Amino acid sequence: MSMNVRQCVKCGVNFGLRSTTDPESKCLDCRGTSGRNKYAAMGKKRDNMMERFTKMEDKITFLEESQDMAIQAVIDEMNATIDDRLAQALASIQEQIDKRVEELTKQKIALLNTRIIRVTEIVENLSPLVSKQIEKSLETLEVTESHRTSRRKQWMKVRQDAVLEVLRSARGPLKRAKIHNRLPVALREKITLVNLTQILRELRSKNLVFSLGSAQGTVWMVEPNAE
Repeated sequence: MSMNVRQCVKCGVNFGLRSTTDPESKCLDCRGTSGRNKYAAMGKKRDNMMERFTKMEDKITFLEESQDMAIQAVIDEMNATIDDRLAQALASIQEQIDKRVEELTKQKIALLNTRIIRVTEIVENLSPLVSKQIEKSLETLEVTESHRTSRRKQWMKVRQDAVLEVLRSARGPLKRAKIHNRLPVALREKITLVNLTQILRELRSKNLVFSLGSAQGTVWMVEPNAE
């Protein structure tokens, strides 16, 4: 510290040196106007340099900010361009998809119409054959039904004759259960008591038998004038 301080040769006051090699031997007050101007000029030069440094920093800051703004502007423009191109690409893809779906739909409809026409032609060709087959089936059914009706009537007459024969051979009125027991075995197995009641009622409707009520229940007899 003592190396940067020197005693003034004129007034004996210690003053500070600019460096260890500074040849100055007088303090600022003893140097006079020339000494003050010299230090004032140095101070002004220092201030000018600081001002220049400040301006350079401001310029550098401005350039950095301008560069950031320019880069951001380019990025924004690129993003906008990418968004536009992406939207156009999606619209084009959607348009192509719609066209393809429409084409496939038309093809399916055309194929379906062709199949409908073909089926209609087949049905029209088969209609006469089907009609003939239906007519033949109906004729067969009528013949079969006629045979069934004939056999049914024959079977009904056999049952009625069997019941009449039982009542004719009896010495008096018979209840339904006794009539059933006196039927031939072959008929007894096929004629139930319910069927027997129906047969007796049919015979009564033809005036071939009649019924009487008694304490033991309903009894049946042959009409005296029945053949």
